[in-house]
Amino acid sequence: MVRAQEVEGFVEGLFNGEEEAGLPERAHEAVTHLGEIRAMMAGVADLIERTRDEPEDRRQIKETIKHLRVMTEIMETEIHAAVLACTRARAQGLLGITTPLGTRH
Repeated sequence: MVRAQEVEGFVEGLFNGEEEAGLPERAHEAVTHLGEIRAMMAGVADLIERTRDEPEDRRQIKETIKHLRVMTEIMETEIHAAVLACTRARAQGLLGITTPLGTRH
């Protein structure tokens, strides 16, 4: 559940309280992937809660943990990609503002 909350916090921070944000294409893709990962992680947390009183299947638990680790790596990669894409876009936008207009003839 902590990882799902981490994704939620990142996306909320990225959108800065707004409903929409003009994101570069790669950041948009990353946010889409993060939403899917968040849903899967929340689903696993819900499954664990619902099956709390059932007998444990050690093999299945180990496999689930393995998948969660992979999703965590993907999540970290997507967060990194979103940050880089937004940083590049901001830098290009700032450079465009400070670049003087060409001479008009």
